[in-house]
Amino acid sequence: MGNASELEGDGSINAEEAEAVLGTLCVKYGFCIPAVWHASLRDCPPKSIAKFTDTVFHAEGLDPRTADRSMYKAMIKEVRAAFERSRTSAGTLPPNTSLERTRER
Repeated sequence: MGNASELEGDGSINAEEAEAVLGTLCVKYGFCIPAVWHASLRDCPPKSIAKFTDTVFHAEGLDPRTADRSMYKAMIKEVRAAFERSRTSAGTLPPNTSLERTRER
């Protein structure tokens, strides 16, 4: 396992995917983080897969550097998949033109 700085700038994760992966980490791995951490990761997630995963560990009061390697790798795989799903779904959305200026003449 690397630390959070190894996977900087992996993209982003949307709120729906963040919510889904947090549910998976809770049910599958027992990492049911407190509501304030949950809301923070859903609404303002890190742009790094490792930082997102490490934050889940910290929210559970655990140090990701001393975590069971196989569990950490499995959890980071879940988070990576959620980031990838977010990237895929973002590519299918129409461009946001709400801030574009329009001229009427």
